Amino acid sequence: VAATLSPVVEENVGLLVGVAPFTTYAWGNTRVSPVEAAKQTTGLTKLFRTLGTIYGEYSIIPGLSIRSSINLENADATSKSYTPLAVNLNRVATGRLTGYKRLNFVNENTISYVKTFSSKHNLSVVGGQSYSTFKFDNWQINGGTFTSNDVTTLNAATTGSSGTSNETKNVLISFFGRAQYDFSNR
Repeated sequence: VAATLSPVVEENVGLLVGVAPFTTYAWGNTRVSPVEAAKQTTGLTKLFRTLGTIYGEYSIIPGLSIRSSINLENADATSKSYTPLAVNLNRVATGRLTGYKRLNFVNENTISYVKTFSSKHNLSVVGGQSYSTFKFDNWQINGGTFTSNDVTTLNAATTGSSGTSNETKNVLISFFGRAQYDFSNR
């Protein structure tokens, strides 16, 4: 995204185009100085992520074994932003809090049997079950008209507070199997 800034401003404005108490250049664009916007706007994002897998396998008798695995992925994120009135064109300080929680869980269980008979007949059988669940929750809260730049949390917003939230959950349960036979490795 390219920023369009008028190259001509009043001499006493300098890099403070559109920053209070100066207004934007009357015969140019309507953007606030990106230098001052970067200096005065605050933003903080926190992310915590966990990824783990554990499995176990047990041989019941020679050729017959069971295996179970559990996989978990978890992510929690929060993002806060605050723009003071000095760098907002409409001269209203605004804030936003967004976040999400994502959880993905998978459990797989299999039983397998491998046997060779008379040194020429090979049999391989696998059966299993899989359970997978995915949950995603997200939210966003907006606020405006802060009375001071000292308290930037949304409880200090006096008007314009609004928010949204969404939840999604998907579950998949599946069963599978396979039998394979070959004679003399063919």
